[in-house]
Amino acid sequence: MAIIPSNSVDPKSVPGGTGKLVLLLGGIAFVVAAVLVVAGVFYFSRTQAADPAVETPQSTPTTLIATPTVGLVVESAPTEAPQVVMIVTSPTPTVTPTNPPVVTETAGSSEVVRSPTATRAPTSTPTSTPRPFRPTPTATAGVTVDGWIEPITPDENFYLPADGLTFQWKWHDNKACQSPPDGYGFEIRIWRDVSTDFPKGAMNARDEKPNISCDPESGLYTFTIGNVKKVPGVQNAEFGRFRWDIAIVQLDPYAPVITSPSRIFYY
Repeated sequence: MAIIPSNSVDPKSVPGGTGKLVLLLGGIAFVVAAVLVVAGVFYFSRTQAADPAVETPQSTPTTLIATPTVGLVVESAPTEAPQVVMIVTSPTPTVTPTNPPVVTETAGSSEVVRSPTATRAPTSTPTSTPRPFRPTPTATAGVTVDGWIEPITPDENFYLPADGLTFQWKWHDNKACQSPPDGYGFEIRIWRDVSTDFPKGAMNARDEKPNISCDPESGLYTFTIGNVKKVPGVQNAEFGRFRWDIAIVQLDPYAPVITSPSRIFYY
């Protein structure tokens, strides 16, 4: 709204001045409005220049390193709300070997740790005939009886097809078919394969001593019993399971000195 000063000339008093006054007032109003618009634009541009632009920083990713513990790790970003992340890791179990490990390393590859391989002791029965227990050598009037006896024939679990049976054995430690010294002799012994029985002589060790043969090349002693079913150890049994061995016995007084491992036969 335009304000007209009090000392201005009354337009009505001026002839033909009414139209000019209206045009004058309109021009003044337009100029004032233009000035106000320019001032407003200038002020707004100065205000925008005065306020610095705020850049929104970008969150930097956080690298988490897992440790063998249980805990809480808090991640926060400048423009985001804090986040709580629970990381649960299990510690690696430690195994203590009873033996030091064997380490194998090859070029271009990592180390390979292997535990020693345990080896079991063999449990199979030896194929060779075990050596029997050796008693203390017996000395009588300057005579010594030693060595050990290996049974040869018949084989283990032999089935007796007839009455006659040939026994063979070896006297080891380089006896070379020598005969037992005076006062001693070989004896074939037979008994039932039961826990309550004991070995019984199947021959007369004194009388049969000259009838035992020996091969000097092989050192194999041989003696045959004509009727095994009649010897004391069998006692006229119709059938059964029996054991036999070879012994060097002292003749007087009677006492076994060296005995071989026993074997089983049937009839």
